[in-house]
Amino acid sequence: AVVQNMGVQTAGVTRGSLHKAVRTGGYLEVPETGLHDITLKVSGYIDKLYADKTGMHVQKGDPLFDLYSPDLTVAEEELIAARKSVDAMRSADALLQSQAQDLMVSARRKLQLWDIPDAEIDAIAKLDHAAKDITIRSPEDGHLEDKMIVQGSAVQAGMKLMRIEDHGTLWLEAQVYEGQLPMVRLGQMADATLNAAPGKVFSGKIIFINPHMDHTNRTDSVRIELENPDYRLKPGMYAAVHIRTQPVEDAVLVPGTAVIDTGTR
Repeated sequence: AVVQNMGVQTAGVTRGSLHKAVRTGGYLEVPETGLHDITLKVSGYIDKLYADKTGMHVQKGDPLFDLYSPDLTVAEEELIAARKSVDAMRSADALLQSQAQDLMVSARRKLQLWDIPDAEIDAIAKLDHAAKDITIRSPEDGHLEDKMIVQGSAVQAGMKLMRIEDHGTLWLEAQVYEGQLPMVRLGQMADATLNAAPGKVFSGKIIFINPHMDHTNRTDSVRIELENPDYRLKPGMYAAVHIRTQPVEDAVLVPGTAVIDTGTR
């Protein structure tokens, strides 16, 4: 009667694999590898701005703005003159042809050092006169952030004009307590759930464990890489994280309700 009133149950002690889960939380961030600053190596003026709204999505190769730069105009004229010289020297002796070709290579190299794409340089070389503007295009897919210019802005060499953030892959920075760190390893898989996507589980791999611990809350940052092809996930979202740790092999197993935890043993 006493056993029945207490609800005592019995079970046999066994041996087997023990799975221990690490559950924590974290925030989504844009990966550092997905950040692309748009800067120029020449000074000039923004004649036409295509990427004119912060947060808009651009594809690789989309025009960002048309730039007028006196330095670029001079370099374009040099390239066109060198191309015309190469054409004129086709019937000349080999030495003159070689000299003209060297001038052509030098003019192309000057534009390449200013980050003008080869396709754009090829188009410039075919012109009779330099165009007033040159179109600067997006180097990657992403969202437009930190836009520092408007149409008509004067820009200087080295000035940050805007930033392209690629959200196709995001980092989930999960905070793991000090006592849980021995169970966490690089390459382990983790599952994340978010309030913004109820019923959906996002899985990713641990790619980095911070070598420095936060002494104020005794946690360490564990970075999980999540694919985001449909841009459903957004930087700043909070996620509940379940890290799939390696099981302990050949452990002594008893039901969790059978253990009386005194706090110290």
